[in-house]
Order: sequence, then C-alpha cells, then structure tokens
Amino acid sequence: MSIKTIRCSLCTDEATRKFFWEEMVTYTLLVNALFKAVAEHDKFKEWQTKGFVPSESVKEMIEFFKKHSDSKKLPGRFYDSAARMTQYVYKSWFSLQRQRYFRMLGKKRWLDIVKQDYDLEKTTDFSSENICAKAQEILEESGSQPVESNDRKPRHKSAKSSNSLLGELLTQFESTSDTLVQRAIIHLLKNNLQVSNEPEDSEKLKLQLESKQIEIERLEEQLQSCFPKGRDPTGERFAAILSDAVSLPNGDDADSIAEALNEWRQQKSINFLILSPIQFCGVVQTNLSGQPNLEVVQQTQNLL
Repeated sequence: MSIKTIRCSLCTDEATRKFFWEEMVTYTLLVNALFKAVAEHDKFKEWQTKGFVPSESVKEMIEFFKKHSDSKKLPGRFYDSAARMTQYVYKSWFSLQRQRYFRMLGKKRWLDIVKQDYDLEKTTDFSSENICAKAQEILEESGSQPVESNDRKPRHKSAKSSNSLLGELLTQFESTSDTLVQRAIIHLLKNNLQVSNEPEDSEKLKLQLESKQIEIERLEEQLQSCFPKGRDPTGERFAAILSDAVSLPNGDDADSIAEALNEWRQQKSINFLILSPIQFCGVVQTNLSGQPNLEVVQQTQNLL
C-alpha cells in the first residue's frame, strides 16, 4: 500500500483549533485501544500467522468501542482511518516480528554449530590445511568459490547471496556425519564464509561468540513485545518515564542499587506527546478539463 504524507498547518480561530485538537486526542486514544484489543483477541495468533488483521474484525471492535466507550463520538472518517491505521501498523509489525524470529533462529543455529568445534577438535586430528582444503571444496560445490577481480583481491560470485550460502552450510552441517565436512563448515562460519589461512585467534573467537549471544538476547527481548504501543496524546507515559528517570534507587542493598543503575545506563526511547496521523482514502483528483477524475484513488496520510 502506497502512502503519501501531507504536512499542513491549520490556520483558523482558537476555538476551532481546540475542537480539532480534542478530536485528534480522542482519535489517537481510539487507535491505541484498537492496538491493545487486537493483541488481546482470541484470534491474535491466527492473525499473526496470516500476517494481517481482517477488516471485519477491526470494524467489530470499533462498533464495540462506540457502544461501550465514554469518550465522545468521532466523525465517520476518523473511525475509517482508525481501522486502516490499525491494519497498516499490525501488518508491518507482524512482518517485522516474523523477520526477527527467523533471524533469531538462524543466529542460534550458527552459535550452536560453532560451539561444537571444541568437541570436534578433541575427537579429530585434521590439520588446518585439510580443513581449509575441504572448506574450499565446499565453496566450489556451492557455486560460491572466490574469483579473481582486477585488484587481485578474492571475492565471491554474486550469483548466490551470503544468506543463501549460510543457510545451505547450516543445513549441510546438520545433515552430515562427516567430521571433516563439519569442521570445514565451522571454519567457514567463523571466517565470514571465507577460507582463512591465518591462525585462529581464540580471543577474537570468544568475542565473536559473545557478540552473537547478545544479538540473540536482543531479538528475544524484541519478540516479547506484545503489541504496538501507539502514541501518547495525553503525555501520561512520558511523565511516568520521566519520573522513573529522575528518581533514585530504593533500598540500601548495594547489589539492587547497582542493578538499577545498570538498567538506567541502557539507552531507551521516550515517546513525546504526539498524535496519531489520519489516513484518508479515495482522494478525488481532477483531470485536465478540471472535472473530478473518480478513477484515480490515492491512499494518503494527513499528518497535522
């Protein structure tokens, strides 16, 4: 879906600006409520698997809020925009979470396989030359062997992406019992899918494993986020975060104080007071004669 953003200034009297601001606050709170309602719905897992939230379900939620909410009624176009905004945000969020999930699985597979090199090294006696030769053979069989460029530096053919080659190597490792092949694959994984004749640096490898573990933990944390939080039109979340930021650790326990200070050192974003944008569909465009061209339908996003 293509979205065009129009940023404009509302030049009118104070009473009109106040009315419109209050309408926008109510609209933003409705969008936030829809975000939460979708996440708590019985069919949330089903929607997550499909990758989208059905429009019928969102409309049912809006009708429920109309009947049971104490907030004032909004123009019909605002309700349509809230439905489209909810579907749009969740479609993007589902896609992002899916990407994170598969990235996490890939990193875990990489880490588990590379860690096996310690045991394989104890039970095998292959020389580094044998391992490098086998690694070169695997690259050639996969169609990713190095070729010479004009600057005499080896590079890999662009016919196969590194992600594709990485997936093949991980699958090949898990499906073979040949220890030489396994060690050769681990050699490629540790050296960015290339054959390296340099001696292995144990400290560098340790840092590499720790870095991969941190990446996995970050992805796991991101996957734990239940639903998009939406914007903060009343400033309540901003005030709560600001209050936590300026408060001092409670208690006299040195360990708990150190843990609290550690958490504060982590960089976190603070959502400032801002309203959700309104999405309008079906903007009429005029043709050369000045008459409305009803065949042209644009999806726009009006950010005020």
